[in-house]
Amino acid sequence: MSSPRSVILIGLLPLWAMAACQTAAPAAPEDKAPAGLRFDHPGAPALDRVAAYLCARETDAVIDDEARRAAGLADGQVVAVVRFDDDAAALTRSAEALFAQLSVNRVGTAEGHTLTGRPCLAAAGARRLVEVESALPVEVDAGEAFPLGLSLGAGGRPVLFTTLPDGHVRRRVLEPDEAGHIAHVALADGGAGRYRMELLVDTAPGVPEVALYWPYFSGRDRPPPHPPVYFGDAGHDDVALSHRAEALVQRLRNELDVVPFKVHPRLVDAARLRGQELTDHGALGHALPFGETPDQTLARTSTSFWYARLSEVQAQASTLEEAWHVLLDSPAHRYELVRTDMTHFGTWVVRGKDAAGQMLITVVVLIARRPPARDLETARTELIGRINLARHHRERPVLVVDPVLTELAERLVQPEPVGSATDVAVAAARATDDDTIKAQVLSVDDPLRLAPSGAATDGATTSMGIGLRHSSIDGQTRVVLLFSARAPLTGRAPAVP
Repeated sequence: MSSPRSVILIGLLPLWAMAACQTAAPAAPEDKAPAGLRFDHPGAPALDRVAAYLCARETDAVIDDEARRAAGLADGQVVAVVRFDDDAAALTRSAEALFAQLSVNRVGTAEGHTLTGRPCLAAAGARRLVEVESALPVEVDAGEAFPLGLSLGAGGRPVLFTTLPDGHVRRRVLEPDEAGHIAHVALADGGAGRYRMELLVDTAPGVPEVALYWPYFSGRDRPPPHPPVYFGDAGHDDVALSHRAEALVQRLRNELDVVPFKVHPRLVDAARLRGQELTDHGALGHALPFGETPDQTLARTSTSFWYARLSEVQAQASTLEEAWHVLLDSPAHRYELVRTDMTHFGTWVVRGKDAAGQMLITVVVLIARRPPARDLETARTELIGRINLARHHRERPVLVVDPVLTELAERLVQPEPVGSATDVAVAAARATDDDTIKAQVLSVDDPLRLAPSGAATDGATTSMGIGLRHSSIDGQTRVVLLFSARAPLTGRAPAVP
């Protein structure tokens, strides 16, 4: 079965849709006092303003960068509904269904007429996880400290992702004070252009959620690279849309000069199953409605897919193009899509309907780092060279590869599980009558990622032996290193007691 070393679950950014930014903010509707719209949630001025903005723009319910800037809206998880008529009951039903899916705790509304005289009703809901003390700046000079001014409350460890103008993403863990407050944060310096910051906090152990999302620019408002979707969804089934989503990810990595992923069928199958479950449920979440996580899905569908790291990103919108915008406009999602330490991926797109009966496109991308298939003899030779190079830099004599210690290490690495370093050292000392032996025991996805230990670079150490074995249980490489301060042994290794 698969046994992951690390699994990353990325918080969702369920904006109803994202679109290209406008160049000028439209005026607010004529009548701003909502008379017929009532919801059982506390109000929020920023949500009132974004609802009015959507009415004035007279297009759709897209909460893009321009809408956020115009309204001063920094909440990370937001949905909205707009109707260009006066049917308040119909809008309320649609909005309440979407608000329930997101578990919103703040609502804003607008009711009036557009600039062309059409009636308009709008409602925006947010799942607010942090409180921002004052309006965030839209333009910031390079080198300034960003006045974040937020309180995390009971939220977990905050992680800030920032998309740079060149399309790459910086990730850093923030340190709030004892009261859970963060006053300022040093800005990522990526030159002139548009930046997007996204703050994730753990609302439960291992469950990160987007708490804050804010676009700003420095110098000039130049957006980061964003491969376009060339065709609409009409006439394409789920398989065709999935292949297009796969191509979009690879095009993004090509544009940023990042090595493309390898597509793996096991990840594609798991993404398809998870996409269907999320579509049937009508909402995103890294634990499916019955509680299954990505690693559990892989373990259920594949008994031989081994990986060292696994992450999942999800998006839902009314079209593939809008879902693609959701993924790329979210720094945390983009970070996973352009990582250089991940090797394989699989994606799937599923059509469905949301709680309001509108078209729903669900995109699931599973990304993994698989252990490299290394030849053990080649890896052993490379390890020996690296250990002796480290000793050379410390002006230590070269270690002799002792055939007796090597044979002994090969025997001691065979059991499953391998014993502890102490047990292995004791067994080796008894077998050789050498009480200077020190042992190192590890289980790694790639033995060449090992750094020389203190025993390897100790000036008293004179010889070594290395045992390696691929595990059929989790795909990891078991490693036993033996180091001795005595002269190299001769003959064959004695039996291990």
